[in-house]
Amino acid sequence: MTQIRTGAYAAWRYLIVLFVVVVVVQFFLAGVGVFNPTESSEPYDPHSAVGFLGGMVGSLLLALLALIAWRDRMTTGGSVLLFVLAAIIQPALAEFNSWAGPFHPLNGLIILGLSATLMRRAWGWGMPPARPEPVTKRDVV
Repeated sequence: MTQIRTGAYAAWRYLIVLFVVVVVVQFFLAGVGVFNPTESSEPYDPHSAVGFLGGMVGSLLLALLALIAWRDRMTTGGSVLLFVLAAIIQPALAEFNSWAGPFHPLNGLIILGLSATLMRRAWGWGMPPARPEPVTKRDVV
């Protein structure tokens, strides 16, 4: 069982990096849809397609891998929250054009921040170095 958990966490670590990249690409594709509309009837088709694959499928895989790995509260809970935000709330907000629609990009920023935080924690980027153990008289020979 330990090997399965270790493997699931290793896969999760690489997938969270890919997920962050996909979220950044999503912001780019949304900008393309806004500032460079094509002649097609739906300038947001690439944004929607990548959102489905990255947001729904990617966040579901992250949540499942985190549940299998069962490392700590932040990894498991953050991955499940990421799934709820990206696969459930984000598509629902995209469907509304009235009062809830403007929360779609705000939720995207929250998804980016949460996924980047999970990635930093998983890889130890930007974390303070571990403090060395103090030397005692017993250690000195």
